[in-house]
Amino acid sequence: MRGQVEFIVVLGIVVVIVVVAFYALQTGIIPAASANPDVRLVQDSTNNFIRNAAYDTLRKVSDNGGYLEPQASGVTFLGMGVPYWARNGQLMVPNVQQNIVTGITNYITNNKDNFASSVSGKAVTLGQPQVTVNVLENQLSITVYMPTTVNDVQVPQPYVVSVPTKIGEVIDFSSALAQNQLQNRYLEYFIISSMLLSPYDGPAQVVPTHIYLTTCGEFVFKSWFDVAPQMEEVIKTTLGHTYMPDKYPMNVEKTSNFLKYAIPEMSGKKHFDLNVSFDVPDGFSLSYQSMQMDPDPVLSLALPIPMTGLCQSDPVNVKYYLQFPAIARIRDPLTGNIMRFAIDTYIKDNMPGSWGAGGYNQTLQTLICSNPQCDASIKVLDVYGKPVSGATVTYMGCGVGQTGSSGIATGKVPCGSSGPIEAYRSGFDVFSRGGFNNDMVRNTTIVMTGMPTMNAHLYEAIVETMGSFGVNGSSYMIPASGIGVNNLPGINPINALADERKENEMVYLQFQSLDTGKIYERFFTEKVGIINGVPSGSYILNGALTNQVMTALYGGFSVNIGITDSMDGKDIYIYLPYSYAYSRLTDRTSKINGGLLLTNMLVSCGIGPVAGTEYTGALPCSKGIGDL
Repeated sequence: MRGQVEFIVVLGIVVVIVVVAFYALQTGIIPAASANPDVRLVQDSTNNFIRNAAYDTLRKVSDNGGYLEPQASGVTFLGMGVPYWARNGQLMVPNVQQNIVTGITNYITNNKDNFASSVSGKAVTLGQPQVTVNVLENQLSITVYMPTTVNDVQVPQPYVVSVPTKIGEVIDFSSALAQNQLQNRYLEYFIISSMLLSPYDGPAQVVPTHIYLTTCGEFVFKSWFDVAPQMEEVIKTTLGHTYMPDKYPMNVEKTSNFLKYAIPEMSGKKHFDLNVSFDVPDGFSLSYQSMQMDPDPVLSLALPIPMTGLCQSDPVNVKYYLQFPAIARIRDPLTGNIMRFAIDTYIKDNMPGSWGAGGYNQTLQTLICSNPQCDASIKVLDVYGKPVSGATVTYMGCGVGQTGSSGIATGKVPCGSSGPIEAYRSGFDVFSRGGFNNDMVRNTTIVMTGMPTMNAHLYEAIVETMGSFGVNGSSYMIPASGIGVNNLPGINPINALADERKENEMVYLQFQSLDTGKIYERFFTEKVGIINGVPSGSYILNGALTNQVMTALYGGFSVNIGITDSMDGKDIYIYLPYSYAYSRLTDRTSKINGGLLLTNMLVSCGIGPVAGTEYTGALPCSKGIGDL
């Protein structure tokens, strides 16, 4: 019984001691470790140390696109490495939250000894850190267990630090963007839309997708070198005009020809706090491997439609192959850090390309041009031996380059076989000739024939007939005046009398090359037109004046002419005889002989039929059939 009482007494004493000790700690009679000034100093310093680790890690994972270090397989933007998050149809999103844990752990581990020694006058030891991170809506909550002593006193664990940041929202949005872009191809559709709506430069768009010409004499030539810079501008501007939902600026169309685009909500969220933009990598430019067009070059010419008086070109549909990385940039508004990552974009045949099992489904031409290892140096001259600058030169369909002031294009081309050299330049006939091997293209010269553009002024010369047309005793006159109700002279621009005649005239010109045998046809319904697409050389020029449905032939001529490069940009004056009597002829032989007679009539009167200056001689001009 006595022992039991003693036990109860001892137990009571222990309880009293515990209670007293508890209240003593609460009241400060006995100092706790956390109340120790040295401990508090180390706690506060360590919390700041961990906070610095978090900020440093957030900066790194943003700068390196979710990773702690630059990735060798990425691209660069503003001099910094940017990794792919979607490439070759594969999603490659890093585990950013785990990388944050690793980054904070590494920062603490690598710097804790220096930190401990920086606590002035204190003996501080730090053990190995165990880090956990909880990503909340507006902050990171970081918990670190790291055994710590200061002057042999244990520092209470764990350390709990919070850092204001939107990194969680940045990660959610970025991951959803990479995945949805891979599935839905927003950027490809935006760029295709901008291609289809690219501005016009003359009769064709700067990035042509469909060409159909209906004006007689219209001519379009666009090589890869013409289109590539415009396509680069389309890509840059489209990415620059891509915005978050409800965050794109108003009235942007007033300062740009391109539309603005909005990516849809990601995971049902609008992410109002994030600032998102898109761009291209440093030094972005398209190459033959990253952009191809078919046909290349684009050639289109509006030619006459027989018996209609109208002209049209064959429809040309231009297809494109594009492959390039787009860079997404997402700014954290609380830290100012910008997450950067690259997204592969792929367009084929003017649609988002289908991802193949091995990545890109390359065209045959891409494969031919994919490994250019042999040197090429091709000099381009005109028919006078002068260098031709600005000519686009290809070998086996692969680009060699554009000629400079010396007329030389240099570059790398495929090895091991022979193929054609082709050269294109506005104002010149296309050069295309096969049978060149690698030894030949290493140093060869080709000659391009010019195609001058001339301003044609078209006139009718009224030929009146006295007697029966084409028979002995007949005579012919081009009158001085008295034509029509307005008493016009005998030479007028075509269609000057269209209202009185109740029909419109059309001029048909046929250039038959004496050098190659090729025939070039041009039709005109206006008094001034353009003659282009006809190479320099010697020709038989046959001209005819008809109505616009080609059911009546009023007169014509046939002469030999020479076209030279020096005629580029010059005016030429073409005179078509108009004879009502001739138009009444029915048999083919009479028409042919009558055409020769009308030609001779113009020549005898010193009127063209083709001249470099306008006729200013005296009228009337009369000739008997014996003079012709």
